Parts: sequence; C-alpha cells; structure tokens
Amino acid sequence: MKAVIVRASGDLAMVDAPEPVPGPGQVLVDVDAIGVGYVDVMARRGEYAYFPGAGSVPGLEVVGRVTTVGPNVPEAAAGQRVLALPAFGGYAEKVVADADRVFPAPPGTDAADVVTLGVNALVAEGALHRAGAAAGERVLV
Repeated sequence: MKAVIVRASGDLAMVDAPEPVPGPGQVLVDVDAIGVGYVDVMARRGEYAYFPGAGSVPGLEVVGRVTTVGPNVPEAAAGQRVLALPAFGGYAEKVVADADRVFPAPPGTDAADVVTLGVNALVAEGALHRAGAAAGERVLV
C-alpha cells in the first residue's frame, strides 16, 4: 500500500508500506479521505511531542470503510463507512484505529465533508470542557 511519511527534513515522501494489521480492539480502515490539520504541520516541523518522528505517517482523521476487525471487535463493524481518529497513520491507503475512536459516517454524506468533523469536534469539546460549560448554558461562537 502507499503511505506518506515525514522525512527528517520535514518534507513529505510517498512510500510503499506494509499493510497494517488490527490488534485487539482495533479495526482496519480503507481510507477514502484524510483531514489535514495544524497538528500535522507541527508534526512535520518536529514541534508536536506525541508524533513518533521522521519516518512516521502523519494524519489524525480519516473517512473510509472498515475492512478488517481485530479481536474483541464485533464482526458487524466490517463493511461500515466510518470517521476514524487514529493515533497518526492517516496519510495512507489503509490505517488501523482503536474501535472506540471510530464512528459511523452519516449516510449520503461526502467523505471530504465528514472528515472535517473529526479533530474540529474534539477541539470544540475540549473548549467546552475547559470553559466549564454546563448543560443549558449558551456559547457564543
């Protein structure tokens, strides 16, 4: 399969990579669309502490179809169109994600639209949590 890695210089390179295999509690997603965000830019610059570094595949949000499930994941998940939030690895034709970070994609929606929900939704949730927002309160955006 093809994947995009970050080189030591921060440049991106497309390479042939082995297909990942889902472990317990994980699924393999055949990727249709990826999100490109600021965390990916920080990873390329070596400024994101949680990125494994040169030779690794960036990408924190993808939309695609579950093709394989690992142990402890219901077989019903196979074939499902999903939004997945892997711990990097999204800039590839296939990516493994924890099953609890995979969400059904709304039917009839465009993959490029759905992928924008991933990290953006987490940022919004984090902001609400940090602000101490409670049910019934209003937020000005």
